[in-house]
Amino acid sequence: MTVHDLSREQLIELKCNYMTELVNEGTFAEVMGRDYDEPDWDDIANADAYVPDDVIFRDCEGIDFVPDDFFCSANLPDYDHEPAGWDLRHGEYEGDQEMLWN
Repeated sequence: MTVHDLSREQLIELKCNYMTELVNEGTFAEVMGRDYDEPDWDDIANADAYVPDDVIFRDCEGIDFVPDDFFCSANLPDYDHEPAGWDLRHGEYEGDQEMLWN
């Protein structure tokens, strides 16, 4: 899928990655119009508002994406749905009730 086919969540993930690239290049403050060199929590939480879509469309033109390229859709059989067994709205696993991280 092209950058124009991505979901809003996938675009937001790319916007956060874009800000990280600016930090790595040493241009975050200049490009984002900030007086600090790295994104703060507000920048990350509101990346969708601070980085225009057209910047991502231009930066990612010609890239062929797959759902597994993104944390928000990785390993999902269909990136519009949650993984089998998980109810993400309640954070509960519908299979074996043993906590996976214990």
